Order: sequence, then C-alpha cells, then structure tokens
Amino acid sequence: MEVIAQMKVEKTTESQIEELTEIQAEALSAPGAIILGATILITLILVFSLLFPSLEGMQTLIVGILVMICWGYLLNSFTEKLKLTDQSLEFTAILSRHQDIQLNEVMSFKLVDLGLSLSGDRYAFEISVIGKNKPITISLGPCWDKIKLSAFMNTFGQKLEKLD
Repeated sequence: MEVIAQMKVEKTTESQIEELTEIQAEALSAPGAIILGATILITLILVFSLLFPSLEGMQTLIVGILVMICWGYLLNSFTEKLKLTDQSLEFTAILSRHQDIQLNEVMSFKLVDLGLSLSGDRYAFEISVIGKNKPITISLGPCWDKIKLSAFMNTFGQKLEKLD
C-alpha cells in the first residue's frame, strides 16, 4: 500500500481568508508571452516586407492589418480587470465594453475554463441576473492567473452570500 496524497486540514477563520476585490490580467504570464512573441514575429515580417519589398501590395496590406489586430488583442488582453465593490462587479478592458453588474441583481455565477489558448486556459465568466433571460457572459482573455481568479471568485461568492 502506497500513500499518494496527504494533507492536514486546518480550519480557517474569516480573518485568515484574504479578500481579493480587484484583479487584473498579467502581462508576464505564459499565454501573454506566447501572444507577445507571435505579435512581435508578425510585426517583424511586416517591417522586413517594407524594407525588402518581397510581398505584393495586397499581401503587405493583409500583414499590416494582421499586425494591428494582434497588437490590439494583446493590449486588450493585458488590460482586462475585474473589480468588486460593495454594490457591484465591474469588468474593464481598454478595447472591450465596460460591464457593471449590480450585486443585488445576481442570481448565480459560474466560471468556465474553455481551454482554447495554447496554454490551455481561457475563461468565460457567466453571471445570471434578475430580469434577463440569458446570463451575462464576460469573456476573459488568456492572461489570467488561475489561482488569483479562483480567489477572486471566492470573494465574489462571499459578498453575494452576505447580501440581504
């Protein structure tokens, strides 16, 4: 017989649990590095195609548009932020629509790992709200730290339970 896993369970008091009320996507994450590397590579292709004209005009235009899209996606992914106040949950990103959801209207929530990025983590945050037939879905980019995101969801759940 072999013990595979063992853990001592210690009960935590409410004062030991750190409330995480504001988190932001991290630029220095594995997915962030992959996106940055791909963006720099495509940018270098554009620069070299302009310095040494080997691509036709339309091909250069397509690569230029692709470079702008990549830099926009990268900027948006790095600037995503979730903030929890006493009254609401706010989602902001520089190129995304601002979401402000009142806590007293939230019926339920779930965080879904879509597993679509190269690192395997991409999340959809679904919040069911009173008066809406389908949940509000906030698509989170690939640059989130799973541990911090889980801690934030724990704090979000605790805030919802404390509402009267």
